[in-house]
Parts: sequence; C-alpha cells; structure tokens
Amino acid sequence: MGFVFNIKKYVFDNFNLIYEDISTLIDYDENLTNIKKLNNFPTRINANRIWRIKFLNTYLNSINSLLKR
Repeated sequence: MGFVFNIKKYVFDNFNLIYEDISTLIDYDENLTNIKKLNNFPTRINANRIWRIKFLNTYLNSINSLLKR
C-alpha cells in the first residue's frame, strides 16, 4: 500500500505560500504570471506542475546552501 496524498487540495489551499517560495527562484514576471494562471484552473495536473516547481526550488536552494559552505 502506498501513501495517498491529495496534492491538489494541498497545493491550491496553500498556493500563496508556495507562490512566495517559487518567486525566489523565478525572476521573470512572465513565468510568475503563468504560474498564477495555473491557480485559476485547479486541476490535479496543474497541482502536479506547481508541486514540481516548488520541489525543484527547494532542491536548488539546498544545493546552493551546500555550495556556499
């Protein structure tokens, strides 16, 4: 049995927090606008896209902090 996680509910309920985190990674206004547009269409596919961007941001921040040591 796997762990069932309702990613759609989590992402869209916490979109503002995730968006703030993502905005530290992306400097281009056009890309941030596209991410905001995904919030207007709360589907499971869009939630997965937003989650992947957030996960990538978290990963890159951790790598960056290791390189600064």
